Amino acid sequence: MTNRPAKTLLWMVFAASLAVTGCKKEDEPEPNEGELITTVALSLTKAGSTTPVTITFEDLDGPGGNAPTITPATLALDANATYSAGITAVLNKTVAMTSEDYDVLAQIKKESADHEFFYQVTGANLVFSGYDTDSKNPPLKLGAKAVATTAVASTGSVKITLKHKPGKKAAGDTVNEGETDTEVVFPVAVR
Repeated sequence: MTNRPAKTLLWMVFAASLAVTGCKKEDEPEPNEGELITTVALSLTKAGSTTPVTITFEDLDGPGGNAPTITPATLALDANATYSAGITAVLNKTVAMTSEDYDVLAQIKKESADHEFFYQVTGANLVFSGYDTDSKNPPLKLGAKAVATTAVASTGSVKITLKHKPGKKAAGDTVNEGETDTEVVFPVAVR
């Protein structure tokens, strides 16, 4: 039986935590200024497997319209396991697939020195580490790829925040620094 107040609260958290904003530098426009991020997908592949577990957030009409969808409803992971994790899609589905503005992840990777993904886990026995790096010298964390490790069975969520930090990215940055490009929350069940 589903706990209706908890489910309602979870949807309220999703709606409140979604922040979709554009990026811009103070002195010159950024190529992705004012873009909309409608879709974010996270995939995890368990060590020894070739089949990923993928969860997708989609909000085609942006904040304030219809509620976003999350497919599947929960990211189900095995307990006491190690996964290779990666953001596999950051898209703007309000434009044609052939538009250079459609694949936002490609732009993020091209501008990796100005972007950083953060993973904040609440409740679930899940830890993200071993992040990929950007194009700086020396390289700093990008976070589009990571290693995810689970422990005993638990439930909770992972909030993924993409920050834009034009010319300001530094080692040891926190999720509180920079402009938020997008922020999504995925329910997690470690079984």
